[in-house]
Amino acid sequence: MDTEYRTKTGWLCLDFANTVDWHASNSPEESLNKYADLIEWSAGRGIISGHAKDALLRKSAEEPIEAQAVLEKAREIRESIYQIFPIQPMDIQSKLLTLRNSIKH
Repeated sequence: MDTEYRTKTGWLCLDFANTVDWHASNSPEESLNKYADLIEWSAGRGIISGHAKDALLRKSAEEPIEAQAVLEKAREIRESIYQIFPIQPMDIQSKLLTLRNSIKH
């Protein structure tokens, strides 16, 4: 099945990396403050269904320690993604086109 995700950049991984505004500043602004934020972000991009969203939120209320661990792991993954793309905004489009073309081959 070919799924079309709703992204701002055209790349889901970059949208995820951008869940922190002003990342490199002294005052980064976190968008994923709690597990529910991660689930809402995922549902908003079509990664998970509304049914899955509801089930995950219920489960997180039952197991808050596990939900927090998932959030922390997601933030670690996001940081790894951010580190992969240490380029200037003007270079992003050309770098992404190169990456996209290399993946197709």
